[in-house]
Amino acid sequence: MSPKQTCLVLDTNAWRSYMLLGLRTPVASALLFALRRTGGCLGLPEVIEAEVVAQLTLLAEDLTRKYEDAATLLQQLGVLDTFERASEYDLRAIIEEAIGRLHDLVLRIPFEHRHARAALKRVQEGTPPNGPKDQQFKDSAIWEALLDAAVELLSNVVDWDDQAASSATCSTWA
Repeated sequence: MSPKQTCLVLDTNAWRSYMLLGLRTPVASALLFALRRTGGCLGLPEVIEAEVVAQLTLLAEDLTRKYEDAATLLQQLGVLDTFERASEYDLRAIIEEAIGRLHDLVLRIPFEHRHARAALKRVQEGTPPNGPKDQQFKDSAIWEALLDAAVELLSNVVDWDDQAASSATCSTWA
């Protein structure tokens, strides 16, 4: 990737909100189209990828339980013959495969020991993304990995946290 290309880094909440893995929303489709058209990429820090997989697996398990309850009723009514619930392992594999389908756009950003050390220092010093009484080790670790990767790419990091999501706005970290 050349330094002039844009690499968009979305946090876990944005991945989940846009449902990028399923491409089920117009925003996700438009975003991926724009990245492909401009030669950009989706930066995916290892910390975010692990969190996306874990959170979406939990969401899928919850939805599977709800579907199972409905399937039981449908079986009792004679509308559905069988239902086999997917295991956590199967759901995780499906989500990881969905990320893999974006391989042409995804630039994986590894999490290394030096990032953890720098993130701890950032937390201890209270420098952004931390604040008074607001320690953000995970976000600090992501920042450190991105700063390390910034030598090779231009990063636009979209943070869609609970407050931003509730007000339908997002902010950009530079």
